[in-house]
Amino acid sequence: MPDIAWLPLLGWATVIALACAVVIVVGLLAASDALLSDYPPELQERYRELHGEQSRRGRIVDAVLGTLMAVLALGLGVLALADLAPGTGRTGDFITGVLLGLGAGVLLVVIDTVVIDWGIFCRLQPGFVVLPGTEGDPAYADYWFQVRVMWPGITVLLAAIGVGYGLLALAVTELGKAIG
Repeated sequence: MPDIAWLPLLGWATVIALACAVVIVVGLLAASDALLSDYPPELQERYRELHGEQSRRGRIVDAVLGTLMAVLALGLGVLALADLAPGTGRTGDFITGVLLGLGAGVLLVVIDTVVIDWGIFCRLQPGFVVLPGTEGDPAYADYWFQVRVMWPGITVLLAAIGVGYGLLALAVTELGKAIG
């Protein structure tokens, strides 16, 4: 088992998770229907009855969100793994990459569920998360909706993120060896 620099690893995982969470909130601020497919089915139906399909702006913001989150996760992952790589006195091997990916993924799930879904979406219900025409709908207060729809898929996603970051760690380590 490699010598893991836990504090830097957890720091980088937190940075990655928070950056992705900020992208989610900014996306909702840009278009309340950007994440329409992630809303409870009854809210999606009501919205579509009133407005038809997702707005053009919502579709564009949704696409940009996915791309931006992937670029952020990859870019910050490379920076993190370069920081944690051999030669810096820390370890940047496959296991470190897996742990970084799992840490960032789990932290994002917790931030998304507790802060964004339960705190903002279910409890506060500010205008930027409420779909036009669905104000006051009891479906907004369904705290367990995201938990129900996320299992078991989240376990597969977390495993994929972990393996992906593990492979990225190997690539970053080999690139570091080639460069210097």
